[in-house]
Amino acid sequence: MLNPCNRRQLVRAAAGMVLPAGIGCRRARTGELTVAFTPRITAAGLYLAEEQGFFRQAGLKVRRVTQRRSDYLVPLLVDGKIDVGFVQVTPTLLNAVAAGARIRLVAGRDVASRSCGSIGTLYGMRKNFPNGFGDLRVLKGRRVAVSRTTNLEGFCLDADLASAGLDMHDIQVVEMDQAQAVAALVEARIDATVCNFLESRPEGLSPEIVRGPGMADLFSGMQYNFVAFGPSLLDGDPSPGVAFLTAFYRGVRAFASGHYSTALLDILKNDLGMDPQLALQSCRSGSVLDGSIDRPSIQRVMDWAVRKGFCSKPLAISSIVDTRFVDIMNRKSEGERS
Repeated sequence: MLNPCNRRQLVRAAAGMVLPAGIGCRRARTGELTVAFTPRITAAGLYLAEEQGFFRQAGLKVRRVTQRRSDYLVPLLVDGKIDVGFVQVTPTLLNAVAAGARIRLVAGRDVASRSCGSIGTLYGMRKNFPNGFGDLRVLKGRRVAVSRTTNLEGFCLDADLASAGLDMHDIQVVEMDQAQAVAALVEARIDATVCNFLESRPEGLSPEIVRGPGMADLFSGMQYNFVAFGPSLLDGDPSPGVAFLTAFYRGVRAFASGHYSTALLDILKNDLGMDPQLALQSCRSGSVLDGSIDRPSIQRVMDWAVRKGFCSKPLAISSIVDTRFVDIMNRKSEGERS
């Protein structure tokens, strides 16, 4: 049974399908694209594609729009207000597709690696967990913050608890944004939190912070960030979508090779409270360089969402993924190398 929030998401997704699509198609044909994303250091590829002229060389003019949560991008895609969204697989996205929305995952962006990054990681204060998180049963009865129980942080928290024979009913769940959760953790208003890239914040350097498992420990190699297209790029000539991905992944490869964007660092500092120098030290080897999509990663989140009742039933992966654009991009790249 879907909860009321999810039913509203389905209604909104269905309501916005037809009229805005034509608007988006006209914009895409002119070479002007609007891309929405949540600010993270791994979004550097988008900025570098602009700063190093890759979009211009592809004949594209790209407008960037930032959002606080990945879920917020789905209605924008459905309504045709944006052409591209840097999304995660969430119940919001799955329910929109189930309702018939023209949204598809067209490329993969980041994977969780034990040697790189801290996506979906559990943190606590040492005074509350003097022996660390070797036995996660210490979470029982604790106040644990997560931005949303229905997003990937909630997915990771649920997996943490399940590994110790616990579930959400065994803890006190507190929903709050990551910046608020970090402050609440330091001020002892909560006992633990699941968040991302705490090592990029000054608080993360404190020896009083205890780190537990993250997504990479739970599901090594799991792909968690994707590029999604709306109807303006999915329907009709695939050339604008291929051109965007080609330029974007040139930017991703520039990021992976050591380049960075001062404009993005300013956003991370001013909007998210990250330290630019610490953010620059983040590992870059988790970036997907060719846009390939890992279908088992999508299936894992979808199975969890159905099991939790956030979605009514699983979808065929083919109804969520469209690899035409990446396939064309990579064929062209192989042809240029040969």
